[in-house]
Amino acid sequence: MRDGRDDVMIMIGLSLLFGALTLFIVLVFLEIYVGFHGESSPHHRITRIVTSPDINLALYELVAFLFTIGLPLFIEESQHPFLIEVWPTMIERMVVGVIFMISVPIINVVRYQRLGLDVRHAKGIYDVAASNAECDEDPERGLEVAISFINTKHSKFPGATERGFLEYLSSRDDQLGEIARQKLSTINSDSI
Repeated sequence: MRDGRDDVMIMIGLSLLFGALTLFIVLVFLEIYVGFHGESSPHHRITRIVTSPDINLALYELVAFLFTIGLPLFIEESQHPFLIEVWPTMIERMVVGVIFMISVPIINVVRYQRLGLDVRHAKGIYDVAASNAECDEDPERGLEVAISFINTKHSKFPGATERGFLEYLSSRDDQLGEIARQKLSTINSDSI
């Protein structure tokens, strides 16, 4: 026979599961909203939630935490036969949430290009842009085309910047490297 404490624990478990589900749905909706509007989203705070690696990680980890605590609590206190048959032990009940808690940081590292992945992507883009600039008969025009290529890729790969590309080219001993050093010195003098 259930007492009032069991009902309270069931409600706490349900509240945690409902909170996790609601937060997850809101986060997915925000991802879709910003995906459709891009950087022209009228709501700066919404864009910041989706594009900030730390805020995004914290919110998805909160979903995982609520789910990891809520599901075992709800199953244990409700003693629902179907749920107990699917997850008979406490460890099995927590496995789904723990896997979610571990996978969220891994996804965050890959998605936001942490651990230097953005630098590797930028270097690959710089290689392509430099080879495109070398193919042009006029090195200055080739460099301008390469810079415009870098600027179009910047929205998708934030690590790829015009300054970074010019610094990448400035180490070369050819005419393209000389032009890049001149442009870089102009950019440096303009920023001072």
